[in-house]
Amino acid sequence: MDAIDLNTLFPDYENKMEAKKSKIKKGPKVVHLAYLSQHLSPEDIEGFEKDLSLLDLQLSSYDNSGVPQNSLSGMVSDATLFVTQPGIVGILTSGLLTNAVYDGLKTFIIACWKKVTNKPTVSMTTRTVTERTSRFSMVVKVDDKVTLEFTTESLDESTLKFAIDHISSSLDKFKLSGSETECIGMKYDKPTALWLPSNTFNQPEIIRTVTLDEYIQEINRNSTERSV
Repeated sequence: MDAIDLNTLFPDYENKMEAKKSKIKKGPKVVHLAYLSQHLSPEDIEGFEKDLSLLDLQLSSYDNSGVPQNSLSGMVSDATLFVTQPGIVGILTSGLLTNAVYDGLKTFIIACWKKVTNKPTVSMTTRTVTERTSRFSMVVKVDDKVTLEFTTESLDESTLKFAIDHISSSLDKFKLSGSETECIGMKYDKPTALWLPSNTFNQPEIIRTVTLDEYIQEINRNSTERSV
């Protein structure tokens, strides 16, 4: 194996990060999507851009592949949609007051969720492979003090549609709620039809780790079974 040249390793990494950051858009009509390329292809991103342009909104996307990260709430999300601009947050607060832009934004959120949720997220090292079920979340800036991260694991599509309509009640509840900046993870509670702070739930992390050889053998075995 060739020796790693640290003189070029870190500059190369920094250049890649700068190239990614240069694609980030800014402005009052921007929705930002951070994702992993193993779940979303360039064609998917292009399609999302077209969908939002029909709503007179812009998509800014950032591929987090290879970038160490944590979500705001400490949970791991493989695609996170950031809604931080006041005008777009205002669309969400319209809630059940149906209008074309709200319906379009809701359809876009569900389309992103469909591409990611419940797919396997695979992380590899030289010796092991870690696989877990992927997660989608949406981060909404309530005000200068409070940001909420809405996680969607355990939701099916029909429940998610219903839950999105009730995001507005959560935004009102947390608006100007404290003197310190807070980032709060939220999870939808089906019995009460409310978004509640996720620390009120027991959420064990389920991760499957195998050796790289075992993972390759499993892929080959599954491929053989599908071909029979």
